[in-house]
Amino acid sequence: MTAASVKKRLVSSVRRTLSLGDRLASTGKKTYALLVSLFAMVFLYRVALTISLFVNDVKPFDFNPKLVPVWFMIGFLPYDLLLIGVIVLLSFAMSRLSRAEALAARPRLYYGVRIGGIVLTQALLVVLLTVHATHVRLLFEVQTGFEYYVVRELFFTASIAGVLKQVPVAYYLAALVFIGVFWLIALLPHEAKVRLGRVLLIVMAVGLLLSPLSATLVPTALVKEIRLNPVLFLLSDIAAGKVSSSAHHLAVDDADRKGMQLVSPEYINEPAEKETKIIPLKSKKWNVVYFILESVGTRYVFDTKGGPAPMPFFQGLMKEGWYLKNHYAASNISSRATFSLLSGLYDYFDERVFCIEPHTTVPSIYSFVKDSHESFLVTPASTLWYFPDSFLRNSGIREIHHLDNLTLRLTDQKHEKAGHYMARDEIQTVDFFIDRIKKAKGPFVGVYISFLAHFPYFDYGPAYRVRNNCDQLICKYLNNLALLDRMIQKLYDSLKEQNLLDSTILVIAGDHGQAFGQHVQNNYLHYHYSYTENLQAPALLYQPDIFKPRVIETPTSHVDIVPTLLDAMRVPFDPLLLAGESLFAKHLRRKYIFMYGQEKTISSLSADLIKVSFSLRDYRSWAFDLKSDPGETRFLPLAQYEGQLAALKKFAGHTNASLKQYSAANREKKDFHGHRHPRVSL
Repeated sequence: MTAASVKKRLVSSVRRTLSLGDRLASTGKKTYALLVSLFAMVFLYRVALTISLFVNDVKPFDFNPKLVPVWFMIGFLPYDLLLIGVIVLLSFAMSRLSRAEALAARPRLYYGVRIGGIVLTQALLVVLLTVHATHVRLLFEVQTGFEYYVVRELFFTASIAGVLKQVPVAYYLAALVFIGVFWLIALLPHEAKVRLGRVLLIVMAVGLLLSPLSATLVPTALVKEIRLNPVLFLLSDIAAGKVSSSAHHLAVDDADRKGMQLVSPEYINEPAEKETKIIPLKSKKWNVVYFILESVGTRYVFDTKGGPAPMPFFQGLMKEGWYLKNHYAASNISSRATFSLLSGLYDYFDERVFCIEPHTTVPSIYSFVKDSHESFLVTPASTLWYFPDSFLRNSGIREIHHLDNLTLRLTDQKHEKAGHYMARDEIQTVDFFIDRIKKAKGPFVGVYISFLAHFPYFDYGPAYRVRNNCDQLICKYLNNLALLDRMIQKLYDSLKEQNLLDSTILVIAGDHGQAFGQHVQNNYLHYHYSYTENLQAPALLYQPDIFKPRVIETPTSHVDIVPTLLDAMRVPFDPLLLAGESLFAKHLRRKYIFMYGQEKTISSLSADLIKVSFSLRDYRSWAFDLKSDPGETRFLPLAQYEGQLAALKKFAGHTNASLKQYSAANREKKDFHGHRHPRVSL
C-alpha cells in the first residue's frame, strides 16, 4: 500500500467521522442535547476524580498514583462512553416512539408523552449528576462507591433532614448548570450543532484510540470503584445480587424459645451440676462510664510496625481489669454494634436496622438504674443518620450531645471535597464529657462515642503522631489511635482527681473493627466484609474492686457487656431477656456468639473458635478455624459444621421475629413469654 493510498484512506475516514456530526445534529433536539450534557458530565467527573486522586491527601483504597493524570483519565474513558451510548440510544428510541402515527392522531396523549419525556430527561440528568457526585464524595469520605447499600440506607434509614443538610450548595448549582446546558444545546442553530458534534466525535475517537495504550499503564488491580463509571458500578453491584431478599429463608421456630433466648441443646451446654456466678460482694451505687471507640480494631492497638504501639495507656489498663482477648462486635456497623453494647441484645440479622426504627422500645443499661442514676451521651459526630437515636431515647436516655447541638469548635479540617465538617473537635468534646461528669449530682451512666478513628482520619498535629512521613491510610489511622489513647488517659485522670475512680465502672470497647485491604482488595473500613479485621474489637472492664486482673480467652460479644455490668452492680435482671451472658459465670452456657455483616453475611463463632458464615445475598456458606488459621486463609470442609450452620440460620430467624415482638410487648407494658425486665417509659 502506497503512502498516497494510506493518506487517501485516512482522509476518507476523517471525513466519514466528521459526517457523523451532521447525523448527530439531526437525531432530535432533546436526544442531541442529552448526548452533549452527558458527555460534559462524565468528562467533568473524570477530571474531578483524577485531580482528587492525584492531589488529595486522602487516597481511597490507598490509591498509589503512578501515571500522568491525563493517561489515567483516558484509560477509563470507554466505561463512560458506554454509559452515554446506552442512554442516548434509549432516548433516541423513546423519541421515535413519541412520534408514532398512533400518538399523532391523539393530540392530548401526544403532548402528554412529549412533556413527560422532557420532564423525565431533566430528572435523569439530576439523578445521574447525583450518582456521579455522590460516588466521588463516598470514595473520599467512606472508602466505597455509590453502591446499592448506600441507596437503601438513604431511602430507608436516613432522615430527609439529615440527608439534605449534608448536600452542599454547589450540588444544586451544578444541577441547574447541567439543565441549562441541556436547553442551550437544544436551542442551538443546526450549523452550531454540527460543528459541536464534530468536535465531540473527534474527542471521543482520539480517546478511544489512546485508551488501550492508557489501559496498559493503569494498574490491573485497581478497584472497580475507581475504574468503572459510577452508574455502571451501581448497576454491577445490583447485578451481583445485593438487592435480593435476605430473610425469607431463615427459619423461625418458637418451640425452644424462652424469652429472647433459644435454650435447646443446639445452643446451650447444660452443666453437669448447677453452677453459680462469682458476683462481687461489695455493693454500692456504681457510676458507669462507657468509652466506645469508633472503628478501633483489636490488632491495631498492639501495632508496632513502623513505630511504637499507638495505645500504651489502654494497654496498661488492660493489665488491671478484665481484658476480653477474643471479643467480637455484634455487627460491622456502628448503629447495630452500639445497640448491642448498651442493650445486651442483637439487632436484626437482615438488612433492616431495628435500633433506628422510630418505635424501637427495649431496655438499655440505663433502664435498669433509671430511678437512681442520671444518664447522658456525648459524641462529636452527627446523630441524624445511622445512629440508634430511637432506641436510646425510648429507653430513657434523653440527654444526647452531638455535632448539631454542641457549641464546640469544629474539627480543624473540613473535608475538602465534601465541603462540610464531619465532627466536633475530639479533644474539646472529651473535655465537655468530663465537665458533664463533674456536674453529675449523683450516680450516673455516661456514654462517650468517639469519632477519631473514623475515616477520613483528620490530623490533630505532630504532638499526637506515632507514624511520621507515611502517606498510607493506616498511618493516619494509627496516629488518631494515639490521640484516642491520650483522651482515655485524660478521662481516667479526671475521674481520679474527682475521687470518682473508686466508685466508677469503666467500659472501654471498640464498636467494630477496621480493615486496610486485608483479604480483599476493596476491604477498607469495616462494613464491606465480615472478616476478623472487620469484626474483632478490643474490650475492657475496669474497676479494681470488682474486675481483678484477668484475660478472658473465651470468645465474647458486645451482648455480654450489659449482663456483666448488671451483675457487677448487683442489679437484678432476667437473663432470658438478654442475648448475652454475664462473664461472672464460672462457665458460659452458650455454644456460639453471633455477628451480622452489613454486606448481608451472618456468622457464628464457637467456643473453640470455629467461625461459620452464611451469605444472605448469594446463599453461600464457608467456615474457618480461627485458632489454627487466625488470618482466615484456609476454608474448612463445611460438611463437618452443618449443625453450627443450621443453628446460625435458626438463631437469625428467631432474633428477627423476637425483637419486633419484644419491642411491642414493652410498648404495651406486657410481659414477654412470661418474663419481665424494667418497664421502658416513653
